[in-house]
Amino acid sequence: MDIKPQPTTQNRKAFFNEDGEMLPPFRLDGWRGCALDRDRQDNRRIDKSLFESIINAAETNSIFVCGYFNSGELCTKLNADWHTYSDFLSDEKNWSVEYVIFSEQRNWAILSECDVTVIGAEKNVTTKLDSILNSQGRSLVDITSLLFDGENLIASAYFRAISGVL
Repeated sequence: MDIKPQPTTQNRKAFFNEDGEMLPPFRLDGWRGCALDRDRQDNRRIDKSLFESIINAAETNSIFVCGYFNSGELCTKLNADWHTYSDFLSDEKNWSVEYVIFSEQRNWAILSECDVTVIGAEKNVTTKLDSILNSQGRSLVDITSLLFDGENLIASAYFRAISGVL
């Protein structure tokens, strides 16, 4: 079901600060998250384990996937499960260079561009997400550090701020 809660650009601006040096990276207070190298992801922009961890941490039932599609700037409401999400992004008619994905509760969001995928959430979601990721031997900081191939995350104030290291 296609709906237009707001155009993609407005949803992007509601969650992500892209002004100047983009600090803080999120428009909403207390948000933090992680960043993924798009070159290491397939067309779904995120791996199944991380997607399901976010859904579980946020107790999300439905999501909006917004993009700049051939048919225009649309937001589509989907069930919050990997197969529905994966099938949607794998359908050629749903291809977009950029996506904004967020929960119906608007307590987490993903911005996926050509080179980076940024994931952010409010504190109660990231606290639960940290716990889930720790049980998998991962963390939001570690995931973001992969962008730098093990180099010091200190190289970028923006990426430190995303993962809450600042």
